[in-house]
Order: sequence, then structure tokens, then C-alpha cells
Amino acid sequence: TLFKELELLIQLQNKFEASQLLLLDSTRLFRNRGGALLKEEKDRQLTKKNLVQQEKIIKELFEKYETTHVEPLLINGRKLNDFLDMKTQMINMKLAAAKVIISQT
Repeated sequence: TLFKELELLIQLQNKFEASQLLLLDSTRLFRNRGGALLKEEKDRQLTKKNLVQQEKIIKELFEKYETTHVEPLLINGRKLNDFLDMKTQMINMKLAAAKVIISQT
């Protein structure tokens, strides 16, 4: 179940990243039909909430694993906190790059 939970966490992170990139698209404001912006905002908030909960579940599972096996479980050669920090930094860098590209046009 640990790997399924980790896969779900990565999916939620990707969904959150996509929703953040969608925020940068100014043309979506002109295509607002039937409360699409409200739906996007609700979906973004739900994704953020689920992401926080999933991170908590993953951290608990990793702690349980480390206490029973006495050695850390590594993801791509990194500990969990390092992996999560790296993933967050990558998302922030992508968002910053997208903002720069948009501001140049």
C-alpha cells in the first residue's frame, strides 16, 4: 500500500501543478462559461487539501516502515523529505519559468 499511496501523492502533485499552470492562462477568463472559474477554484482547493492529507499519510507509512526495518526507505536514492522538497522545488521552478515566458509575450 505504501507504493500505491506514493503513486497517488505524485498524481495529486501533478494535478496541483497543472491547476497552478492553468491559473497563468489569461485567456481562460474570456472563456468562462457556466461558472468554469468557480469549478476550477473548487477543484484546486480540493486538490490542495487532498495533497496535504496524502503527504501526512505517506509520512506516517514511511515512519512505520523505518521503525520496523531499521533502515530508511529511499525514493530515487533520497529520503522522503528530500524527495518531497525536490518535487516542490521542481514545481515552483516550472511555475516561475512559465511566469517569465508569459511576461515576455
